[in-house]
Amino acid sequence: GTSAASSFTQKITKIEGVPVPFWFRNDTFQRFRDLDLRDDDIILSSGVKMGTTWVTKILNSLLHDFDDDGNTTPMYMDDSFPNRLGQTYPDALFPSRDVLRREMADLMAKTPKGREPISSNFGDFVFDDLIHQPTPRLFSSHLFGKKLLPKRLF
Repeated sequence: GTSAASSFTQKITKIEGVPVPFWFRNDTFQRFRDLDLRDDDIILSSGVKMGTTWVTKILNSLLHDFDDDGNTTPMYMDDSFPNRLGQTYPDALFPSRDVLRREMADLMAKTPKGREPISSNFGDFVFDDLIHQPTPRLFSSHLFGKKLLPKRLF
């Protein structure tokens, strides 16, 4: 007989020789690579299972929830922008709401749960939401190195 391991095959996508997860989108990856960085942007690049969600939550809390005296700000617990409930990976997002709407029917045809596995982890944000998040902007990713992070970092 065949074992479960031998009967299961998954296409592994690589970018610059690095395996990327199933949610990876080349269009938003390229936008992330070409990102026009601001002086106060923060890029969190960490390995898988290394506390990315917790560090993202802590950074968001420090950046947006409390003022210098420790008092809550008007943005306290506002989850209407990316990274508030956890990480929002740039390479997992649709580029815009228009693209999301156009591709949703195709996505639903391919998988019964559609975008649910992605939105349950990253929210229903699109790349444009990342660009327009409150300053200082936080970009959280498992991408790393000169070939995968924004070019203007190097």
